[in-house]
Amino acid sequence: MSVRGNPKKLDVLIVNDDEDAPSLLNPLTGQMLITNQVGKRIVELADGTRDLEAIARQIVEEFRGAQEPDVLQHLEIFLAEGARKGVVTWTGPG
Repeated sequence: MSVRGNPKKLDVLIVNDDEDAPSLLNPLTGQMLITNQVGKRIVELADGTRDLEAIARQIVEEFRGAQEPDVLQHLEIFLAEGARKGVVTWTGPG
């Protein structure tokens, strides 16, 4: 379990579900993160109840060819960028 706790999408997050490049907008700051369908799904799964490993397992199940070690590595990077852009936060030590 992470020292940070579990990732959680911002409650007021606005998701533009463009098929090719979904965008995630924090309306409080105007910051936006443009992603892909995997990134959009990660944010959907980031509800504060799932840890990184649970999200990674779900991504591996849903996206053909995804391998859990690679997904975990990319998940860390994506969520760090999401936190910088203000579209996700962490629930606190879990």
